[in-house]
Amino acid sequence: MLLLAMGGSYDQKVREFVFEPFTQDNGIYVNFISGSTSEVWAKVKAMSGLGNVEWDMMETGTGDVFVSELQALLYDLGNDCAKVPRAKSDGVADVQQIWRSASLGATLLVANEQIFGGKFFDIQDFPGPRALPDFSTPWRVLIGALLADGVDRDKLFPLDLDRAFRKLDEMHPNISMWWKSGDRDAPHRENALRFLNWYFDHPEVQAAFAKSISAAPTTKSALALLPPEEQKDSPIKPDNLRGMVNVDYIWLGAHNKQSTERWMNWIAQ
Repeated sequence: MLLLAMGGSYDQKVREFVFEPFTQDNGIYVNFISGSTSEVWAKVKAMSGLGNVEWDMMETGTGDVFVSELQALLYDLGNDCAKVPRAKSDGVADVQQIWRSASLGATLLVANEQIFGGKFFDIQDFPGPRALPDFSTPWRVLIGALLADGVDRDKLFPLDLDRAFRKLDEMHPNISMWWKSGDRDAPHRENALRFLNWYFDHPEVQAAFAKSISAAPTTKSALALLPPEEQKDSPIKPDNLRGMVNVDYIWLGAHNKQSTERWMNWIAQ
């Protein structure tokens, strides 16, 4: 058995397209434990503190694994993800020693051009309710605010928090909805590694899963299996990657407490 901490309707897709085929191939059943990202991390910290870790794998945001107190709870996969070698050799994104992406996506800010002219942050000319995400880490919204305030993509880091929150202050009354969706002796660590290697050895599984959740796979061979139209719109297509913000996760991790506390105080206003 393999215990996996995840949550939401996402479970249904990953179970259907990834873990059921894995179980058929390997005879290892995957048991799901649902919960929000913050709830899952709190449980992991509690289990580690008691020396009684019950989970083998968890899914979390990329930024979380660069927070030192959280990183200390994760298992080291070796330089260049050596224990899952194909994640490096076939991957389309950077790999780290303690994590590997199961799928990739882009955070997009969407506005109705017919109503708002595509100007989400233009409150004066386009008043009305908006919605923004409230995740456990606020950097996506902070980056969006800075971009809207005229900061160039290649000059975002270090994040100017004062400037970002000044821009968000203009938006606050108009946000009508905030939407949400370890290396401590895991009981079945070898099964977890077996799954990771199986996943990256099966690009057809990655492609089917990514297509089902409207995300992108993380390997070149899986991307090649998607229809040409979907490859064209994928965030990992080279032409599209060049237009993405290059997030400095190391800076975010080092300033996680500062930015998160300020965010929580701001959103509570």
